[in-house]
Amino acid sequence: MEELQDRLGYHFNSTPLLEEALHPAGTRPLQGNKRLALVGDSVLSTSLLDEWYDTEDGDHILRKNACNKHLSCKGEACELDDFITGQPAQKGEITNGTRATTVEAILGAVWIDSGKNIHAVDRVKANLGIGV
Repeated sequence: MEELQDRLGYHFNSTPLLEEALHPAGTRPLQGNKRLALVGDSVLSTSLLDEWYDTEDGDHILRKNACNKHLSCKGEACELDDFITGQPAQKGEITNGTRATTVEAILGAVWIDSGKNIHAVDRVKANLGIGV
């Protein structure tokens, strides 16, 4: 976990949050990272729109940077697959959807672990290559 935290540029106070973020829905625990991903999706949108508020191009920014394809590519570039718990039905392969959801879940976990510090989320987002 230390290696992943180094890559993210954020060290968790509560490593169980990071562990939860790395467990897709359908793995144990049954809910997996679903709740964290919902939080992360919202925080990512807020962070991206905050960066680009003055450009009046928020819709384009969200479509480009918050879509599953983009998030999956960024997760793959960061080699997240090495840390994601695979789903038995996927026979060890991490799908683009699972990878994208995990990126969102990690951002959600950072948000919660940091006491809702958007700057911590921004730092992790930048280290993942999301945004400008």
